[in-house]
Order: sequence, then structure tokens, then C-alpha cells
Amino acid sequence: MAFGTKLAGQALPRRPTRPGKLKRIYGQALILALFATLTAELVSNLPWVQHFDNVYYDIWTHLAGRRNRPEHTAIVAIDDATLQQYQDTPLVFFGPLFARAIMTLRQVGVKVIGLDFIFSVSAESCLRRLDPGLTPKSRFYDQPLRQELLAGQVILAGVLTVDNQDKSRFRLPLPDLIAALPNHLMDVGLVNFFPDADGVLRRYTPALTDPPDSPRFTFAALLALKGVGLKPDNLNLVIADHHIPDGPELSRIGFIGPPQTFQPVPFFRLLAEGAVNDPDVQQLKDKVVIVAATHSGTQDLFPTPYSQGFLGWPVTMMSGAEVHANIVETLLTGRSPRIASLIVDSLYILVIVFMVAALFLRLPPLSGLGVGVMAGLTAAVLGYIWFQVNGVILPVAAVHLALVVGYLGSVLVNHTRGERKRTYLENAFGRYISPEVLDWLYRSGKEPDLGGEVREITAMFLDIRNFTPMAEALTPHELAETLNYWYGQVCRHILMEGGMIDKFMGDGLMAIFGAPAAFDDHARRAVKAALGIKKEIIDMRHWLIARFPGRAITSFDAGSGLHTGHALTGNIGSAQRMEFTAIGEAVNIASRLEGKTKELSYSVVASSSTVAAAGQDVITGHTTLVKLKGVTGELKVYEVLDLAERSAG
Repeated sequence: MAFGTKLAGQALPRRPTRPGKLKRIYGQALILALFATLTAELVSNLPWVQHFDNVYYDIWTHLAGRRNRPEHTAIVAIDDATLQQYQDTPLVFFGPLFARAIMTLRQVGVKVIGLDFIFSVSAESCLRRLDPGLTPKSRFYDQPLRQELLAGQVILAGVLTVDNQDKSRFRLPLPDLIAALPNHLMDVGLVNFFPDADGVLRRYTPALTDPPDSPRFTFAALLALKGVGLKPDNLNLVIADHHIPDGPELSRIGFIGPPQTFQPVPFFRLLAEGAVNDPDVQQLKDKVVIVAATHSGTQDLFPTPYSQGFLGWPVTMMSGAEVHANIVETLLTGRSPRIASLIVDSLYILVIVFMVAALFLRLPPLSGLGVGVMAGLTAAVLGYIWFQVNGVILPVAAVHLALVVGYLGSVLVNHTRGERKRTYLENAFGRYISPEVLDWLYRSGKEPDLGGEVREITAMFLDIRNFTPMAEALTPHELAETLNYWYGQVCRHILMEGGMIDKFMGDGLMAIFGAPAAFDDHARRAVKAALGIKKEIIDMRHWLIARFPGRAITSFDAGSGLHTGHALTGNIGSAQRMEFTAIGEAVNIASRLEGKTKELSYSVVASSSTVAAAGQDVITGHTTLVKLKGVTGELKVYEVLDLAERSAG
């Protein structure tokens, strides 16, 4: 059986992690977490990091579904049914119909009305081009609309565009309609939206920085202002405890639900006789009402977080009117998703990475990778819960990035620490144990306690018999050559069985089984090594005869003494010189038993504790009771002859 196979599957006893080691691990984990958090925060504004955060935000928004009911806003829709009912009236000639609808809305008590149309062409101008000799009625076709605008509570729409020379241009309502507004341009809201880099609408701005003689507020912000009775010329306003800045600062839209969350009232219902008694129309009381076109073929559709087709979700666009309505709800309720502050953000990342890095440093790379994946998923789930409960957006992409940095850092630290540990083990034990055992010690993660620990071992003492006559027959150089050859054969068996060469003592040596590598079957290993050495005696005799022919060398022989018991193992010595060894009664008894081998004529003498621990298949010869110096009473010892072959099962 190969040596590597013998060691396979041997499990070392688990010891509690020492406080010093835990302190070191936590210190390294904290350093890794700080570095990973700093790295994540530094790159958090990069486009690809923002992209992943947007993906998570969209998923959370999808999962949240309909979060709230509309409280302040309603939509009146010029839908397919309205166009069907007024199929002979083009939209450009809807002026009188708008006037009737506005009158109905005033009668039911709405707060403000927003017409989400850019009135850049009038029915009157169309009629004038067709027939210059218009009747007075035709010349004042839109007069009812102008009269309703003059009465107030109506916001018209404009848009800020950029021409081919990158200059800003306004598309505004007709001058006569602006003139009819009580506050003129200050009653015109800009319907511009500000999509993110991926084209999805997630943010809005209440106001744009432009010359004072131009519209400044966006359409939804102006409706919200009017909805709470504030004048549009005040640029430092507080709506629902949210400051509206004077400039294009983007805030999150607090979507209350997916498309169709706002159930629109058909426009034609406002024009019906007795419309003010219609229950659906009456529900518009005290609301901000947006009148917009939603009929088939309208181009006023925009991608929002609900437009992302994740996990088989349908890709649905949201009408511009619904986007405006969601912005109004955001402003008037104060439910705007907000990014966690830098301190909260950093602490959140730091705590997660610190806890996970402490595991990274104690686990194999593959297990650590699994922990990192689970931590990343947990961060995403926590982010969704926090978003759903508090409306606060915790970082996820930054956490994932920090986890990757922490994982790679831990792999590097573990590799460096592993190399230091291997070097340390080689320096401490490389002379005493085999490379395979050294590698096993390294892979097991169990560092021998060099400060000293009591453990069960099997001690072996080996001595050459009749050494003095042999030494007298050889020159010093020849004697050294002989001992080196003999110990080369002896040590091969000891190291092959995972034992440690403790020390050489001239014509003898001491070996330990069970330390520093704590094999459970150390007694059996010691027995096998002793029996292997016994077989080497015959080969050694042949080698001596062949190497030194004609010399008066007596028959070569050696004896081993084995005993199993508890001993103190660790570094013993002085500050100038220390060695890993074992001391205690178990070692003393093994030494005394080796001295009995010649007296008993046993090649291998083992105590009853060693024979019992080695297993039932130990084949023994003579058994006797011996009295050992320093040991109370008599000790039962055995002549060990062989080991029976164990079945493969």
C-alpha cells in the first residue's frame, strides 16, 4: 500500500480555534472589509456599477407590484372610445370640448387641471388658411377654451428641445392661449423627461434652470405646486417636506404601481349631460387631474422599471400621463425612493464584507466562493426588503463588488499565510517527518502546539546490540558510513508510517508516533515500523559482510521498545536551542523496554497498551511481566512477531 493511500481519509481531531488565531482572522477580515468598501465606494458611480444597481432597482419595483393607491392624482383619457364618439372632430378642433371638460372638472371640485397637449396649432388658424373670409363664429372657435384658461386652475404643456446647433428651443402653446393664462408662461409646465443612460425613466427633476422669461418648472412639478395652492414664481418650495431645487437635480420617481394603476376616466364622460352627477367623475374631486391622449397609436409611451422583461415578466410601456401622475404623487406624498447616505451605505457594505471575509479566511476557496454567492443573494434580498419597507435604496452592486474584492483578497491572504505556514512547518519538522506527513499536516489545518500539549502517543526506542565490538573493528569513517546506511533503512520505515524521528543517540534513536501528526492508529503504525526495521536486520548483516569482508564483526542485531501512553509534546529546550520532542512516563517506559530486548531476546518488545491499541491482528510470541526502573509494579510486555493481513473490507 502506497504511503499516500495510508494517509488518505485520516481525520485529525478538531480543536477550538485559539483566541490568538481568531483575533488575527478578525483583524485581517476588517482590513479586507475596509479595503473592499473603499474600492466599492470609489467606483460606485461608474456606469457599469450604476447599470447593475438599476437592474436590481427595476427587479425590486417589479416585485413590489402595486405599492399604493393614487391619493392626489387622476387621469382623464382621450381614448379610443372618445375618438369613436367624436370621430368627425379632429383633435385640433377639440378646443370647445376641452372647455366643456374643464368646466365640468371645476364643477366637481378638482384642484388643478393639466392639459398634456402642446397646442402649437389652432383650429382658427386652420380655418383661416382654408377660407380667409371666416364668419365671426369661426374666427373665435377656441374662445371658450381661452375663457376657461383665464379662469385659472389650468396648466398647459410645453417642451424644451435642442436644435441642430445644440441650442435650446421651446415648443410652447399658442401665444393667445399663453396670454389667456393668469400667470402666462408661469402656468406652462415642461413635459421633458430625463431617462437614465439605458433609456429607462426612473428619475425626474422638478425645475430647469432657464431664463426667467421662460417656463421653468416641469409639468408634474407645476401641477403639484398648484395642487397645494402655492404660486409658481416661488422657486424655494417645500412639498410634502421635500425641497424643490432651482435646477435640474434628478430624484427618484416613487412609482405607486405598474401601468394601468391609474384607472383613467374617459374624456367623453365629462361631456355627457349630467356629467357632474357621474360617480366616476365625482371621484375626481380634490384631485390633480391630467388630461391626456391614450388612444391607439399614440407615441406618448415610455420605458420605466416595469418595462424590463425579467423572469418572463411582460414588457409594458407607461404612458406619459401616468409618468406625470406618478411624479405628482411622489411630490405630494413625499414617497420618493432615496439613496442611503454615504455613511449608512459604507457601514452596510463594511459589515457584510467583514462578516463574510471572516469566513473566507477560514474556508477553502471553493467553499468561500459558495459563501460569497449566498452573501450576494442575501444582500439583494435585504435590499428589496429595505426598499419595500422604508423606500431606501441600499447598494447591491457595490456589495457584490466589495464581496469579490474581499474574496480575492482572502484567497491572496490565505495563499500567503499558507506559504508561511508551510515554510514554518518545514523549518520546524522537516528534519523529523516525511514530506508526505508534512504536506498532510499543512492540508489538515492543524498546527502542532509548540507551546506544549498532553496527548496520547506511541514512543519507540531502537538500539544496536553489540555496538562496541563493531565500533572497534571499524575506522571512524567506516563506522559513520555504517550508521548512516543503517539509519537510512530504519528511518524509511518510520517515516513511511508517519512517525517523527525525535533524535539520534549514537547507536540508537527515538521516534514518536501520534505527534505532530495526530493519527488515531499511531500504535499500529509504530508496530508496523518496528517489524519493518526487524526485517532490515538480515539485510544489514549481508551489507556488512559485503562491505567489510574479513573483518571481525560480530553478528549485527537491534531491538525496539514500544509503549503507548500520554506524554507532553512541544518545543523543549532553551532560548538558544529548542527541539520538538515528547517527555513523560510513556517515553521513559519505551526507553526501558528497549533495554529489555537483549535480556528477553525479543527483537520487538511492546507493552500491553501498545498491543491493545494496535488492534487484534497483532501476532505476539512470548509474554512476560517485567520490573522497570522508576515504574511501580510489574508491566506486562509482549514479543511482537508480525501483523496479520486485514481484509480489504
